[in-house]
Amino acid sequence: MDNPERVKINEDKSLTVLVDENAYSFTEKQYLKSDKGKILLKHAAVMQLAKLTGVIVDEPQLLHTHNPSIYVFLRKATRNALQSFAAIGESNAKNLYDDLMKTFPAETADNRAYERAVLGILGLHGEIYGASEVNYKDNSGGSPPPSASKKEPKKIEKPENTETIEETQDTEIEKDSDGNPVWWDDLGIGVYTDKQLDPEILMVTEGPCKGKGWNIKQLYDYMYKSCLYFAERIALDSASEDFQKQVYSCRRAIRKYGMK
Repeated sequence: MDNPERVKINEDKSLTVLVDENAYSFTEKQYLKSDKGKILLKHAAVMQLAKLTGVIVDEPQLLHTHNPSIYVFLRKATRNALQSFAAIGESNAKNLYDDLMKTFPAETADNRAYERAVLGILGLHGEIYGASEVNYKDNSGGSPPPSASKKEPKKIEKPENTETIEETQDTEIEKDSDGNPVWWDDLGIGVYTDKQLDPEILMVTEGPCKGKGWNIKQLYDYMYKSCLYFAERIALDSASEDFQKQVYSCRRAIRKYGMK
């Protein structure tokens, strides 16, 4: 299969993408090729391409969901104040190709909407695809490697001697004498203002959803386990200010909207 004219795989296996006659390069680790030869740009690389080409993507809009694995998101991309392109991303039981996608169906749907919006406004969709969109094994129907469906993992900044997200999910929540979690009344009052910690205002700056344009309320709605993970962080003395704010805001979200 010949590479599309504006997309070239070089001899060193790096990838060159042409947009408005400008060349943008990506390393071999930033993209994949499916069994059918489709070029799949990883999510972090799509975000990088958006930044380099001046594409601005609006916050995600949830259009539909009616069970824990079905989500439909809308993302709108704009460029140079003259171009706009809207795209949807969806997840359901049939298009969550691997265990990672099945664990994070909302993030997968949003990734697809984001990738389609960026590649669409640049006129590249159909020549290259986002890695969350196309099954890596598109001939055999097998599962892609974990790196195919999710952007490269980012280190979560957290205090020392705390559990990982996976460990926390299976641990019984410690409760006070009233039956509430021990952090229930520790909401950052007097440390930060209510506006600074408002779940519908504060943006997610820590964890795997960092950089997605989600606020804490959206983290609560779409990835509750991640929201709960941050709410349960207790030792905050050595944590960064952004980490502390996210912890307090997640606690406020859970108190306001309820535990799941």
